[in-house]
Amino acid sequence: MKIQHKYLFLSIFTFTLFCSQAASSVFLQKEGHNSENLCKTSEIFFISPKNGQKFNNSDVKFIFGSKNIILSPAGIKPNKAGSCELHGHHHLIINKEYDVKDNINEPIPFQANILHFGGGQQEADLKLQPGKYQFQLVLGDYDHKPIKLQQNGGSYLRSQIITIEIINE
Repeated sequence: MKIQHKYLFLSIFTFTLFCSQAASSVFLQKEGHNSENLCKTSEIFFISPKNGQKFNNSDVKFIFGSKNIILSPAGIKPNKAGSCELHGHHHLIINKEYDVKDNINEPIPFQANILHFGGGQQEADLKLQPGKYQFQLVLGDYDHKPIKLQQNGGSYLRSQIITIEIINE
């Protein structure tokens, strides 16, 4: 698969998922938080790689982090205990292929540069061609629709964009 982005070609040779947990729900909420604070403090982020990191080889391990979110598989509607309980799974957006703001209320599409982790996976290994890449995580619900926070002005739950570079081997 090849996708052109600003004269930069992305080829994903292998895409292997490593589940650090089973596909069943994983509850990551810390004890002591009440349900109203969950939405205010919920977030997703990259543990690895770090923004600006450079790699001398094409193999990159991604580890996703989340705070106050119940990671749950796609296709199974969760039974929510509270109005601010967040359930969902990660989607990895490569080179700004998808923007939540432009696709309100639509499921996150299945495309070459939009990787779905519908089993609740928190890790992935990618093999990338030399070049610069941008990555962002978006949390999707059981139906792959982006999750909107009730508080914080109703923003969608997504990570900061990180940039990495694969240097010629």
